[in-house]
Amino acid sequence: MPGEICTQRLVSNHQNVEIGHQSALWYNKAHVMESEVSEVHEPRRQALFTNLIFNEQDESAEVIYLEGEPYYVILDAGFRRHVEALYVDRQVVALIHEQLLSQRELFTEGMLQLLGQDDLFTKAMIDASIEHLDDRLFEQGIPEEARVWLGMLGLKVVVNHHGEVIRLEMPTQEMPLDE
Repeated sequence: MPGEICTQRLVSNHQNVEIGHQSALWYNKAHVMESEVSEVHEPRRQALFTNLIFNEQDESAEVIYLEGEPYYVILDAGFRRHVEALYVDRQVVALIHEQLLSQRELFTEGMLQLLGQDDLFTKAMIDASIEHLDDRLFEQGIPEEARVWLGMLGLKVVVNHHGEVIRLEMPTQEMPLDE
C-alpha cells in the first residue's frame, strides 16, 4: 500500500494509524532518537522536495530515512508524523505537470527564446520533456542547487498532517506588455 510505514523492529512505543491510502507513524520524541532510525539502511532514492515542504503552521518538514526510504516528518501538535516522501512528491509533481501543460505554449516559447533556437526539432524536444516531466523527475531527482534556487524563488508546498497537498505556492512573474 502506498505510504505504508513498516518500522516495527526499528521503533518501539508507536501507534500505526490508517489514514485513507496511507499509514502514519505517531510517536513521542522521547521514544526514538532520529540517529537510531536514519542510519539503518542506505537511501534507495532521495526526497524530491527537501526543504520545500511545510505544514499548515508554516513549519518546515525534515526528511529522514526509514529502511532506506525517505519520509517527510510533519509536525502535528507535538507529534512527528512520518509520511512517505514518494506519496507527497507524486502529488507535487502532478500539480506542477498540470500547470505546465495548461501553459504549454507559453512555456515552450520561453524555453526556445532562452535557448536561442527556434527550430522544429528543439520545439519537439521541449514538448517531449514536458510530457515526460514526471518520469524524469523521479528517475533523476532534483539537484540540491535547484531545490535551493526554487526555495529562493518562492516555491513552497503546504501539506496537512496526512501528507496531502493543501496548496502549492509557485513563483510567478508578470509578463511585460508589448508596447
